Amino acid sequence: MIVVAIVGVLILMNMKVTQTTAKPEQNLAWQDEYISLARAEFPNYDEYVANTIYYDYENQLIVNVAENIKMNSEDSTDAVKNTLQYVYNNVEYTSKEPDSSCFLGTAPAIIESRSGQCDTQAISDIAILRKMGIVAIPIGGC
Repeated sequence: MIVVAIVGVLILMNMKVTQTTAKPEQNLAWQDEYISLARAEFPNYDEYVANTIYYDYENQLIVNVAENIKMNSEDSTDAVKNTLQYVYNNVEYTSKEPDSSCFLGTAPAIIESRSGQCDTQAISDIAILRKMGIVAIPIGGC
């Protein structure tokens, strides 16, 4: 449920930025264009892409995943979709995880464990997106 809310906000925020430009065909410079537009659109851009102990996006695992997604995405919308698909495919949803684990895990640890509840899956989504410079904020959960 929370992941759906986060996904909705991410897509809406992304659409707000990308509506003003044409979609480039196989343009690997989409990231620079997105960041430039997002900085103009969101006064709190730096806050929305900041690293935290939960996201730990300088960890080599997150760096590698984000780089791979960036290189295989045509634009920021594609990168959001690819990020969500990556986490869906690699972090199996579990309902048996205690709520307190939301505050104990980091995105790299969650991806390495290959399981998590919606809150911890969202931490992974946000870490990957922020590493690419895409605005991502948690809406609920931890």
